[in-house]
Amino acid sequence: MDSNYYIEISIKTHEGMMEIGSFFLGTDPEFALITFDDLSGDDHVTEDTIIRIDLIKKEDNFLPITLKCLGCTLSQYAENCKTIARNLFKYFALEK
Repeated sequence: MDSNYYIEISIKTHEGMMEIGSFFLGTDPEFALITFDDLSGDDHVTEDTIIRIDLIKKEDNFLPITLKCLGCTLSQYAENCKTIARNLFKYFALEK
């Protein structure tokens, strides 16, 4: 059974954290970890974190598992989206 890996983006709202998007990273755990480790932000996430980025592992019939998380600023978030898109393009369009 293959695991699927995602990067999920959440923002802080009046009601709590709300997921606003996700990136599908595929089934390769090494690629997922390398991509997440390329991101900038603070790995000390608190309730004051405004933008949160999580590396999620999902398997059929199991609850998702959060492997890593980062808190980041809006400018870091913008740079992280660019990094994720670049890594996905290189991996799926050029390397695979």
